Amino acid sequence: MRNEELVKSAIAGFLLFASFFLWAFFLNASGVSVQTLASFSDFGALFKSLTSIWFILFLVFFPVSYALLVAFTRLVEKRTLQGIAATAFILDGVIFLFVFPGIAQEFLLGFFYLISLVVAVEVAFVKFRETKSLALFRVPHSSVSQAMGILGIGLFVSTALFVLPIQPQMVSDFEKKLFENFKLEDVQSDVADTTSKIIVQTQTETLKQLIATPSFSAMSRKEDSDVVLFVTMMDTLYVKVQEPQYASDLKQKIAAQNANTLTQGKFEQALEQVKKKLPIFSIFENYFWLIAALASMSIFFFASTIIIKPIGTIFGALFSLIAEQFNKKVPEDEPPQQY
Repeated sequence: MRNEELVKSAIAGFLLFASFFLWAFFLNASGVSVQTLASFSDFGALFKSLTSIWFILFLVFFPVSYALLVAFTRLVEKRTLQGIAATAFILDGVIFLFVFPGIAQEFLLGFFYLISLVVAVEVAFVKFRETKSLALFRVPHSSVSQAMGILGIGLFVSTALFVLPIQPQMVSDFEKKLFENFKLEDVQSDVADTTSKIIVQTQTETLKQLIATPSFSAMSRKEDSDVVLFVTMMDTLYVKVQEPQYASDLKQKIAAQNANTLTQGKFEQALEQVKKKLPIFSIFENYFWLIAALASMSIFFFASTIIIKPIGTIFGALFSLIAEQFNKKVPEDEPPQQY
């Protein structure tokens, strides 16, 4: 290898190593991982991690690595560049394993990322040959898009394999999180409030219809003491059931009765019965791994569509333009000769 090629390869290795290190550091600092994406029961914590400054920095620097790869296809031979990228990433991985041992659980996803680097280089070389117009923008976009597709598959597989062995526990945690605000006291209060309103409405309508009957009107005109007492009692009761205090007292009485009958255990049993009656719960429990994997992949593809691909395309075009200025010997839109 000539000195000029050695210099180009050394620069490529250094820049790729630095870019891998930067986005890996930001990703680790954000706390986002396969485990956190799979454990989406704690959506609040996940949302906080995904909107943290560290994760935003990761999204910005992550596509820079692919942009550099696309640019260096104008300076370095294909197999050499693929070897440099793989070596730089593996060295970064070894360093991070010593500094952050927990990153070992992302080994499978790292393997897919390594594949995406090789594919990104391959796509860039092919597209630079085939693309005749706007190559500086179309080639980086194609290269990054292919890489994101591979990473999306890798994230799906990694999440599924992470969830499957511990699926029952994760389902249990998700359901507990889902119903943690669905407390027994709230249920008792809602039942008492609804029941009291129904009773008051029923009593009011019943008394209203009774008082409106011809028979009651005839009784109200009689002077017999027992009849007068009955009519007066009905009129008083009709007025009383419409008073707010009556409804409040009735609600408290019903709540006190429910406290003795609707226990926490019975409440949980009722929830279990509801789950058995609804097929969706059974599907959810049996295929939680698939739901978690699809959710993780969807989040990734969303981020790649609105952030990673555009940034990768812009930086790829810029870096490729710079690379061409250092490679006057290579004709425009033609990559280095392959051996």
